[in-house]
Amino acid sequence: FHVAMYIRTSHFHLPADLAKPVIMVGPGTGVAPFRGFVRERAYQAQTAQPKSTAPMRLTLFYGCRHPNQDFLFRDEFTALAAQSAAGETGALQFALVTAFSRHDGAPKVYVQDRLRQHGADVYAQLAQQGGHLYVCGDASRMAQDVMKTVVAIYVQYGGMDEDAARLAVRQLKADGRYAEDTW
Repeated sequence: FHVAMYIRTSHFHLPADLAKPVIMVGPGTGVAPFRGFVRERAYQAQTAQPKSTAPMRLTLFYGCRHPNQDFLFRDEFTALAAQSAAGETGALQFALVTAFSRHDGAPKVYVQDRLRQHGADVYAQLAQQGGHLYVCGDASRMAQDVMKTVVAIYVQYGGMDEDAARLAVRQLKADGRYAEDTW
């Protein structure tokens, strides 16, 4: 009896430069690795030397069906977002952006809708501030929709045509600044 396996290097980790903004898109169970990302940056903010107080910006776009039924790590993320907004997290600047697709008769909202709504900020973080984008979750639809949304954001806020926007997003991937962990 033999089990075939291989080891590959993961490219799904936080950038070494603490000052680079990080955008995380993780609907449903796709949020799991981002809990680790957030905790790591929170620890780094707590243990930072006074001279290294550059902001550590993290934005989590999280989606689920209903806020009271399947919002994973809700208390942890909402508490940290509130503490960050109140300036209680040191250098850590954590923002939580939620999308609910089955919330009491309200229109369906998905993470890509929220990305689009925050398009100017997403573009600024990625194109102007050297930020990183991480996507974790469904490969068949969500990841493709997020990619299309990022391209549309580059068209709208970068003043480029769709081909140039696709090329810019491909370059983010080539530079290791757009990473996906999808299934």
